[in-house]
Amino acid sequence: MFTIIISLPDLFILLFWTIFDPLSLEADGDEQVRCESSLQIIYYALILSMRGLVALGSLALAIISRRFPSAYSDARLVGFAIYTECLIGTISVPVVLSLYSNPFVQWILECLAILAFFIIPFSIIMFPKLYGLLIIDTKSS
Repeated sequence: MFTIIISLPDLFILLFWTIFDPLSLEADGDEQVRCESSLQIIYYALILSMRGLVALGSLALAIISRRFPSAYSDARLVGFAIYTECLIGTISVPVVLSLYSNPFVQWILECLAILAFFIIPFSIIMFPKLYGLLIIDTKSS
């Protein structure tokens, strides 16, 4: 339920974008076709700023909950995952947006950035738990 509530602003931004400023196909001189919108950068900025606010809220929760006992708190791992996502975003967003002239390379880097956004924080949070469950528990039994 919480994920749905957090995703509602993104859904509203995307619906607004689709209804009032739909994407249109534009062909370059090199026969490359792109989807363009007149206010595309503004919509990207809105979506990225909403994701940044969610990341800052998660960071605040990680800082607040760091005093809990370690059995109940993953604040250190969550904080490190958020810092990693901020670093990935700081590097990947300008690089992807600067490669406007080469859409194929831009698409590849977008895909890699999306994969990094999901895989790296997930592995930072889940690998220590899996290590504790699979390796340490099997040694103790």
